Amino acid sequence: MKFLRHKQLRSVWADEFRMTLEYGGIWESDLVPQRFYRDLWDMVMSAVTGAPVIELGGGGGFIRRYYPDVITSDLNPFPSTQLMCNATRLPFRAAVSRRGLG
Repeated sequence: MKFLRHKQLRSVWADEFRMTLEYGGIWESDLVPQRFYRDLWDMVMSAVTGAPVIELGGGGGFIRRYYPDVITSDLNPFPSTQLMCNATRLPFRAAVSRRGLG
């Protein structure tokens, strides 16, 4: 993809904190990643049935530009991170629906 070829990202590891910060500037000025992710998010969000949505590993939180009710989470304290947590240990109580269980 075009945004992976930006020279300021060539020396940055994908999992590095700086990658998301650098990518934020690219995101603001490049329609290619914006269109790619918008199409992806539209496809995913079309299957949501009214339940709260949490983006795991949301990084820059770009999804909130299009879907402001999505809760962004990450291990790192990015400016847009609303919930800092490990995706294997989410800080929510389990809720069991009794519908269809019997």
